[in-house]
Amino acid sequence: MDAGKYIRPNVHKMKGYHLGKFTCDIKLDQNENPFDLPDELKDTILAKIKAVQWGRYPDYSSAKLTDKIAYFAGVEVDEVLVGHGSNSLILSTLLASVSSGDVVVLTEPSFSLYEVFNQILSATIKTVQLDPNDFSLPLDTMCKMVASENVKMTILCSPNNPTGNAFSIEEIEKILVATSGLVLIDEAYQEFYQQNLTTLLPKYENLVILRTFSKALSMAGFRVGYLIARKELIAGIKKACVPYNTNISAQIAVDEILNHQELISDRIETIINERERLWPILKNLNSVKVYPSKANFFLVRTSDGKKAFQHFLDAGILVRDVSGYPGLKNCIRFNIGTPEENERVIDSLENLDKIL
Repeated sequence: MDAGKYIRPNVHKMKGYHLGKFTCDIKLDQNENPFDLPDELKDTILAKIKAVQWGRYPDYSSAKLTDKIAYFAGVEVDEVLVGHGSNSLILSTLLASVSSGDVVVLTEPSFSLYEVFNQILSATIKTVQLDPNDFSLPLDTMCKMVASENVKMTILCSPNNPTGNAFSIEEIEKILVATSGLVLIDEAYQEFYQQNLTTLLPKYENLVILRTFSKALSMAGFRVGYLIARKELIAGIKKACVPYNTNISAQIAVDEILNHQELISDRIETIINERERLWPILKNLNSVKVYPSKANFFLVRTSDGKKAFQHFLDAGILVRDVSGYPGLKNCIRFNIGTPEENERVIDSLENLDKIL
């Protein structure tokens, strides 16, 4: 069958977003939190899910959860939009604001799904290359590019996936000033950097902040994210969301975990401490170059990324091969695991000399 007869030409030619399926003892390929929720907390969540009627639609606007997230994030209720994972909210924001031919500015390398969504929408994508030495942002170049009146949106990931570096609040503010378009800051890893961009909301009407419960808060399986922006933007973006886009179980689970702030803080602190413990060890390895990180993962440049990926796989450790990203030839990425998992990663990295 020739699907090209039915699928839009630009979509038919796309590679799309793909993730290989592997089974390993240690899974460190998707930047997840390695610590599962305690059984007693799971039991509480399951009991609450069991108590509701499954044959009824969930709350259309996730009102109770939105109120709780607004308090958690320190913003007003009408400045929050909850959705089925942050990826769906990226798409909704683009659907609400970007038309075919509109210019969207991205950085390279960064999260590949930004480009995928914009290709589907037939946007004109312009990219700013991050400095290959440290992935810092060439701010003057970025500001000049986003200043064009044709730029409808600029997307930055901070801390940036898959490089791990973050952009300062001063850099972001200069971009907000330079452009008349929206600036979407994807803060999927914000808890590990703890820079708070919500302080900029009163000053900049074109700021959109994206966060998720999938990383720091151990809730990836429930797929809940939230968007923070001026209430007028929230109202507009909401029109492009699929109705009932956060299911009953997800609303209940996230509502409950927000009752356990100490658990959340402890998990984040543990991962940050492990990151800081690992860094001096990793940066002194001879066989690879490990880049500093403000997130919950490290980017590693090797002499042969494919061999390095297979080396970890043979050791029972699943990492992410990101060598196909622009500027990341022979690079792999792994997220911070439990202390025991991290020791096995160090051993595997030290043994890379034998195969490369």
